[in-house]
Amino acid sequence: MIIQNEQEYLERNALSHSGVPGMSWRTHKFGKWQKQAVYAQGMPDPNGDRTIDTKTGLPLKSKPCNYKVDLANSNPYRLDPNDPKNNCVSCSMAYELRRRGYDSKAIQLPETKPTGAKKEYSGYDDDEEGMDLPDVLSKMFPGCKTNWLTKIETDEDEEVAIDKALAGTNEELYKNTVKELLKQGNGARGNFGVLYPTRSRVVIGHSMMYEVRHGKVEILDPQLNERRNPKDLLRYCADACYTRLDNLDFDPEAAKKVTQ
Repeated sequence: MIIQNEQEYLERNALSHSGVPGMSWRTHKFGKWQKQAVYAQGMPDPNGDRTIDTKTGLPLKSKPCNYKVDLANSNPYRLDPNDPKNNCVSCSMAYELRRRGYDSKAIQLPETKPTGAKKEYSGYDDDEEGMDLPDVLSKMFPGCKTNWLTKIETDEDEEVAIDKALAGTNEELYKNTVKELLKQGNGARGNFGVLYPTRSRVVIGHSMMYEVRHGKVEILDPQLNERRNPKDLLRYCADACYTRLDNLDFDPEAAKKVTQ
């Protein structure tokens, strides 16, 4: 599909997330936001011939490859028309592991149900962890720090951020993002979460990745195998957060729960 603009891209993402309002990633919860979460167990290795790393128990890539190849191979369900396409967090974690030399791939999640029907399917219990972004990051990368790029403290702040995003005028978010990420220097890499509203003012959460390369910030979407223009993307977002990962160790057991 040819995407005409970033708003179309975000609207398509909203539909691919089954129209369920996004994850409550902020400590200050937007009144209209709901938590979309499934914490799935690791799936059997579909490629039995892969070499397994004895230290971590994770599969290794047979040969080095560049980030474009890793981006294209993070989500094996990308072209499956029956996939609910709610595995953006798993795709992001798979991409990070692939950049470290592992032949990791995202897992497929059950279809996400609206809040109030969470216990109608397996894989999620309202009293246990879900595959929301902060939960997965804290388990896979103990001690990691997530940084928000917009100061949102009140309901009025929320509405202003939504208005700017819907109008495509949130230039401040883009400027803050580039400023903060470029401070990390070339080679820095991490998770990049965005919060964006649909035209009906339902806010959706989406997990992606960022890399600083040749003095520029690249935003990568492993779920869709797409590279986004930060300036065009972020002016349609209400907020965003980043968590640097390339300089942190990871927990292999936690990784096995969210990737295959």
